Amino acid sequence: MLALDVTDQASVDAAVATLSEATECLDVLVNNAGVSPRGEEFSNLQADAMLGVMHANAIAPVILAQHCHALLCRSPNPRVVNISSSMGSLAKKDYGRHYSYSASKAALNMLTRAAAADLRDQGIVVVALHPGWVQTDLGGTQATLNPRESVHGMMHVIGELNTTQSGHFLTWNGDEHPW
Repeated sequence: MLALDVTDQASVDAAVATLSEATECLDVLVNNAGVSPRGEEFSNLQADAMLGVMHANAIAPVILAQHCHALLCRSPNPRVVNISSSMGSLAKKDYGRHYSYSASKAALNMLTRAAAADLRDQGIVVVALHPGWVQTDLGGTQATLNPRESVHGMMHVIGELNTTQSGHFLTWNGDEHPW
């Protein structure tokens, strides 16, 4: 177990140093940390809170991947998986609320595309992955997937990733997700 606060540079540095001492390569980096403020509406938006969500959900995953780059380069099949959300899909956003979370996941999707383009020649596959509507604190009890089903599907997708999928937005079951 490795403690990591993705929004704290010292924590990132310490975690990557510990990881580098423990292994010579990193096959898969799953950027799963995320936050979503409750009750966020147009009338109560706060810039500092929005920036915090953007940092945790969009910026930190790319910075962590950057710091793990050397380890990923030494893997025979390196993959970076950024856990996104359908709430970050511009094509599907036809409702209000959830400003920070939705914007941060849309930003993560764009950063995924940029990293995929930059890292493609090094053989590093970078994808955005939507876990589905999962029965968690965020998804609620009415969500259609339990955590086990979501994780099982995502593990299969991650295990089957190839270079032709780099830069894509996929669902927990391997389907293409609309941007």
